[in-house]
Amino acid sequence: MSQKTMVISQNAMQRMQQKHAMQSLLQEEEIKTLNQTHELDKKELVKDGEYDAMMAQFNIDQLHALNERNIQSIETQMSIDVELVSVESNLTVQRIEDETRMETEKIREQSIADGEVDIAKTKAEIDVLLAEGELDVAKNIAKGEKGMLQFHLCCHEFCVLDGTGTGHVRGTGHWRYRVG
Repeated sequence: MSQKTMVISQNAMQRMQQKHAMQSLLQEEEIKTLNQTHELDKKELVKDGEYDAMMAQFNIDQLHALNERNIQSIETQMSIDVELVSVESNLTVQRIEDETRMETEKIREQSIADGEVDIAKTKAEIDVLLAEGELDVAKNIAKGEKGMLQFHLCCHEFCVLDGTGTGHVRGTGHWRYRVG
C-alpha cells in the first residue's frame, strides 16, 4: 500500500515538474516575443524618422532649386530690360540699369531671406519629428520594461506563495498557477 502511495506521489511530482517546465518554457518564449516586438517597433520608428528627415531634406532641396530658378529668371529679365533700353539711348540705359540692379538686389535679398526662413521652419519641423520619434522609442522602452517587471513579479509571486517555491497555497489544499 505504501509503495502504491509512493508511486502515485512520484507520478504526481513528475507531472508537476513537467507542468512547471512547460510554464517556464512558455514564459521564456513570451519574453523572446516581447523583445523581438520591441526591437521591430524600435527599428520601424527609426526608419520612419529617417524617412521623415529624407523628405524634409528633399523639400529643402526643392526650395533651393526654386530660389535658384527665381534668381536666374530675375537676372534674365534684367538682361532683356537692359538690352531693350540700350537701343533707345545711353542715358536711359544707365538709369534703367541702375534701377534694375537695385530691384534685383532687393528681390535677391528677399528671396534669400525667405529661403532662410523656409529652411529654418523645415529644420524645426525635422527636430520636432525626431523628438517625437525619440519620445515614441522611449515610451516603447518603458512599456517593455514595465512588461518585464510585471512578468518577473508574477514569477516571483508564483514561486513564493507558500515559501517553498512549490506553488501550494498554504491552508487551502489547492495549487495555484499564474501565467502572464
